[in-house]
Amino acid sequence: MANTYLTIAMITYEMLAVLHNMTVAAKKVNRDYQAQFAKTGAKIGQQVQIRKPPLYTVSDGATFQAQDYTETMTPLIVDHHKQIGVEFLNDDMTLSMDDFSGRFLQPALVPLANQVDVDILANYFLAWDATGVPGTIAATDTPFLDAKTLLLANAAPGKMWPQLVTPSVSARLSSGLAGRFNPQKDISGLYIEGSMGPALGWDFYETQNMPTHTTGAWAASTPATGIQVDGANQTGSSILFKGAATTITNMALKGDVIQIQGVYMVNPITYQNTGLLQNFVITANANSSGGGALTLQISPLLNPAPGKTQNVTASPADSAQLYVWGTATVANVANMTSPQCMGWAREAITLACVDLAMPGKNQGVEASRVSDPDLGLSILFMRGFDIREYSNISRLDILYGTTFPRPEHVCRIAS
Repeated sequence: MANTYLTIAMITYEMLAVLHNMTVAAKKVNRDYQAQFAKTGAKIGQQVQIRKPPLYTVSDGATFQAQDYTETMTPLIVDHHKQIGVEFLNDDMTLSMDDFSGRFLQPALVPLANQVDVDILANYFLAWDATGVPGTIAATDTPFLDAKTLLLANAAPGKMWPQLVTPSVSARLSSGLAGRFNPQKDISGLYIEGSMGPALGWDFYETQNMPTHTTGAWAASTPATGIQVDGANQTGSSILFKGAATTITNMALKGDVIQIQGVYMVNPITYQNTGLLQNFVITANANSSGGGALTLQISPLLNPAPGKTQNVTASPADSAQLYVWGTATVANVANMTSPQCMGWAREAITLACVDLAMPGKNQGVEASRVSDPDLGLSILFMRGFDIREYSNISRLDILYGTTFPRPEHVCRIAS
């Protein structure tokens, strides 16, 4: 009987199926903007503007009161071109698909699938809401319930949001949350397979690809008073503080989360005080001066002015206390390294993967491209003969971009 050879198209489809099974974060994000990119020949650096829904306030009385229609946008840039080179002989293509996939495809696709997830989650520093204690494994339900509260306070849509946790957090939570997983099959999966399932308003997934954040060298010159706001009525993306230990490099690091005494978040729909201190994320590393001054660049920008863009109840008062990761004793959270667990509403994170250009028919290359509309990934697989080395070489390529267009609907949990 003549040998039956696997075709390059069969291999490409199998690659996509394997990649689909290996990704975690990529399955739980928004991919609606993918259609806005060119389907063939997309260039690295191509971008699309993601529109955020306009905001409105409710007016009193029957008299018509017009409001400006203002859209804000976030760029999504397709700039991640990843590829893996693979080598196999013609004779290897006579294997069954299962054998071929196990020997060649799966080992090649493991790092690629992990890289897609890593790149999605690497934007963690754009999210300003956070719970937990840096340097301490999140082993109870408290930080996850607090995270759910923050998403609800920010009017995040949907329910049973995905929550990605590290293996160490998963191990600690498995016994503590066993009684909360329901139905019975989820409890069985928890112990038999290590899967977690739905609990506490989250749909839990374990992954080793969570980013790690190290906090700044936080220190106050006078621990009794701590670091304080230097001057009342400050607004915007830059706030001046006093009372920091003098001349400290990287007192604050990009990705650190702070709160300010008396500055409460407002619900983005009703503009009512939520009773929760507004979280701000540091957007640039900051050093303290010789006099203990510290200027912090923050997101979101602090805006107490009544209207559609109001996000806090008031500007901080002079000498208002600075809290870092929820504590006024800032040295307690200094130089702490923590993997960041993360939960989000679907539209908060966007992934777009576009079709790479196929080589021409007369270029001596076999090529096959396939897309998965559910996962939103597109893979180009090429195979050709290298006359310099007298061998067949193969490669698979993927081009994608990712960002957090709605960071207010993401919450990190320090672990």
